Amino acid sequence: MKQQIRIFLLEVVAIIYLLIKGFFLLGRKAAQYLYTHRIQIIQHKLTLPTLILLSIIWTGFSSFKNVAAIQPSQPSSVSLQTEMVTDEVVPRVIPVNRQEEQETSADDSNAEEPFRDTKLVAHIMDWVGTPHRDNTQSKNGTDCSGFVQAVFQDAHGIELSRSSKAMYEKDVYKIHKTDLQEGDLVFFNTFGNSISHVGIYLKDGKFAHTSSSRGVTVSSLQDNYYQKKYRGAGRVKDLVN
Repeated sequence: MKQQIRIFLLEVVAIIYLLIKGFFLLGRKAAQYLYTHRIQIIQHKLTLPTLILLSIIWTGFSSFKNVAAIQPSQPSSVSLQTEMVTDEVVPRVIPVNRQEEQETSADDSNAEEPFRDTKLVAHIMDWVGTPHRDNTQSKNGTDCSGFVQAVFQDAHGIELSRSSKAMYEKDVYKIHKTDLQEGDLVFFNTFGNSISHVGIYLKDGKFAHTSSSRGVTVSSLQDNYYQKKYRGAGRVKDLVN
């Protein structure tokens, strides 16, 4: 009987600990939401009850999404794949077995085609994981246009405009979504009435960009959110001329 009571008390303590831990975790995520969306908050002059409600909804949604686990193995070479996190797709490096690579036929129709602009892709992946920060352009934090501008400057010495709207209006030739190629820019309206977000197209419907919640990451154009917010695409003029 004493043993059963002891087990019961331990379980109660464990539950209380988890509740306290969860409370502090939600509080931290709520603070993160308020910080990353501070510009919108200031512009819309949101009231305190509204801020609390929005932060609770956002933290609750992001906390209960399942995150795919990375399967470990012996790395010999790597290929770029993605895993879903909330409405985003976060890049991860999947080890590829060298023996399996050698056994794969060169003309295998299912084989993944390599990137053509490896220099551009290398600079993109070097930024992946950088946190989002408005009006900033460094590895400590960057916004979407700052990330795109830095990648093209470092990879090809091309100087793009500093805002996504200016990039769309001045720096690209407009193209259809079905004509997207590696290195093209994709534009979205995530806030306001005009172009407010930009990313770099990779391939297979994936693009790299700076997410307000995930920082620099890789997402899919097929996601419902980005399908709704998509506004156009363009090919960088200096890459064509």
